[in-house]
Amino acid sequence: RRLNDVKDSISQKAVQDKYMKDGDFRTYVDRYFNQFEEIYAQAVSQDHGALLATTFASSDVARLYRMLCEATGRNDICSERKVA
Repeated sequence: RRLNDVKDSISQKAVQDKYMKDGDFRTYVDRYFNQFEEIYAQAVSQDHGALLATTFASSDVARLYRMLCEATGRNDICSERKVA
């Protein structure tokens, strides 16, 4: 939540530099990516009405995920998968 609150004041370059130089931060971010993507994939596969996946994709958790994806150059699965 704190990162979402300050994300506009933190440059993507600063996040990218920290990701590249700080092994602990990189491990934490990679774990966040893996957990988010696993939960999102489950929501998409089990949510035939797309309500759960859409809600999850628009959450604070997803906004942080997208910000980290942009900063680290990772593909954002929320934008790759179209939720009907």
